[in-house]
Amino acid sequence: MNTHTVTWKYADGTGGRCDFGEYESAFAWMLVVAEQSPQARVWFDDAVVQLGFTNANDIEGRHS
Repeated sequence: MNTHTVTWKYADGTGGRCDFGEYESAFAWMLVVAEQSPQARVWFDDAVVQLGFTNANDIEGRHS
């Protein structure tokens, strides 16, 4: 079973991560997060899909 991950980080540094067994569920959750906070940075399976805020310490990755 493939797992898809949605990770997000808000401009204030808070965020979260959810793992899904289905592509559709993960994609839907990614859209919900992106709509709730256009300033959030959102990753889908480790690919940045929404840049949101720009923080020099966080441009390279979500764990900076």
